[in-house]
Amino acid sequence: MASKHLTRRRFVQAAGMASTTSWLMDSAWAASTNLEGYASATSVKQGGKITFYARDPQGQSLSLLSKKFVLAVARVGLADQTLLTTNVSLYNCSVPSNASAAGCGWPTAYTLSVPANWPSGIYYAAIGSGNRLCCVPFVVRPKTPTAGVKVLVQVPVTTMQAYNNYGGKSMYAYNSTGGVPATKVSFDRPNADPLSFAFDPWQAPLVRWLAKNGIAADFCTSVDLHQDSASLNGYKLFLTAGHDEYWSRNMRSRFDIFVGAGGNAAIFSGNTCWWQVRFEANSGGTANRTLVCYKSRSTDPDTREAYKTTNWISLVPPDPENSSIGLGWNLGAAWAGSLARPDTPYVVQRGEHWAFEGAGLLTGANFGGAYCGYEVDALDFRTGLDGRAYPTAADGTPATLRVLALADASTWDAKSLAMGGPGEKSGYAAISIHSRGGAAGAIFNGGTIDWVRALQPELDGQIATPFSRITRNVVTRLSAPYFESADVRKWHNVQVSGDGSRYFYTVGADAPAGAVLDGLAFRAYAAPIANTVPVYRYKATQANGDGDRYIYNLNANLGLGWTPDGIAFHAFASAVAGSAAIYQHHIVQANGDGWRLFYSPLMIEPGWTFDGVAFFVPTA
Repeated sequence: MASKHLTRRRFVQAAGMASTTSWLMDSAWAASTNLEGYASATSVKQGGKITFYARDPQGQSLSLLSKKFVLAVARVGLADQTLLTTNVSLYNCSVPSNASAAGCGWPTAYTLSVPANWPSGIYYAAIGSGNRLCCVPFVVRPKTPTAGVKVLVQVPVTTMQAYNNYGGKSMYAYNSTGGVPATKVSFDRPNADPLSFAFDPWQAPLVRWLAKNGIAADFCTSVDLHQDSASLNGYKLFLTAGHDEYWSRNMRSRFDIFVGAGGNAAIFSGNTCWWQVRFEANSGGTANRTLVCYKSRSTDPDTREAYKTTNWISLVPPDPENSSIGLGWNLGAAWAGSLARPDTPYVVQRGEHWAFEGAGLLTGANFGGAYCGYEVDALDFRTGLDGRAYPTAADGTPATLRVLALADASTWDAKSLAMGGPGEKSGYAAISIHSRGGAAGAIFNGGTIDWVRALQPELDGQIATPFSRITRNVVTRLSAPYFESADVRKWHNVQVSGDGSRYFYTVGADAPAGAVLDGLAFRAYAAPIANTVPVYRYKATQANGDGDRYIYNLNANLGLGWTPDGIAFHAFASAVAGSAAIYQHHIVQANGDGWRLFYSPLMIEPGWTFDGVAFFVPTA
């Protein structure tokens, strides 16, 4: 949603780092004589073919007067590796007046037959040299998932194309001719930045960080997720990073199916899945070469409400993206323009969570203020008596989501305006993890565009930020089967007779009327997974009429005056690796009409009588 999209050069300057691509020299940046090129597809499978189209803006318009240039194909890595070098002939093809929407239609410069043994990754065809150069990025996908690889990285080419204004138009007014954005943009055109060798500023550092940490990954693009129903098959972790703003209905549905079946996701992106888009064929009939987004329900001619190209929350009925990915931009924030962004630190909400293991961060610690932005995602939350943030679930965020860290960006708009800037959006920034329960996997959401920037110090040999350790923890843990436990919250309600409080325990936000949230009691599972059993909740009406007492039990037929009240959550009947006991305690009420019951991971509760182990729950 940002009003501006960082080019690679702006990203390098903002991050305070030198270019890590040895022969794409910044000296060529200011030149107006760069070559221009694009590819026939955003990706190609091993053993397949991809065609490059390019022109020489300084050349003659006749092909017989073409000039020869070097074309080198390289793979992005810790050190970019050149795998093929050849010569191509270019001349000055014209740029159609409707190139933004219809593409350029230039003749073939070179068709690459990708060897079957080229590993999956981000590649680029660099055509020319010095200040006569262009780079055409593409992804090599595996023919089948690479043996032993569990991570699939999605390159968000839809966002790159939405901001690309080659030919005069993007999907934004700020860089479109006449201030009028396009509703359709073509993949059959160069990037307005001729040296975008890895699609956008975030992808190359991510690739290098993965390589430095020995994390093997396969790659695809967002177009692949849209058009290939099998694109996620065989992987355990879906990973996206940077600015993954534009998603189609197919992309989101396939993501949901993957996670629902036990796949995990790591989202190191901000402003993620904010716009719904569609794809159309180009004029030659090649599918998915035109990106469509009207950004309005009323002007989109498609009569299918579910496919209207607008914000997901603006559909009727609303279909907020946070119901899939946990966080959303609606309650997040954005810092626009060139003014220095305020340092906005994250406050750790759950330092005991495994995501922070080894990061040196305890609950309440501040970290990462320089990397909160420039667009960040959040949720509607309330603060419990324990000081932690909990989702209200009123905005579509799952009630089982755990807020791991929270940053207050509620003054961004006012600060920007006070500094003479444009202002844009105030809100919060969150880092979260959640599971939908049952057989579903876990979704970690970093919620900031600049997450990958926080990995750069490690690449530069400097002291790594906590983000490096968190990223390593997340990718390592979620590359294997994993079921994220949910917060079980404790609530209390003062009794009318004044003889004590009643206690309630719930996984979601379904508190009894008038109850007060006490915070996290322990963790359990919202739905059954392997080795877990239901923990049933029962209630008994008190003799003095001032409320119900509750008890939690593994027995499905408790009897003895207790009324079944459904399944509260799922836990372990006996100790297993990574579990801890939850103890039941009771205290006799002053009026003698029954016991109040309390559940705790601690055996010692002053004034309470210890009843024994009730069940076992996960420790993280």
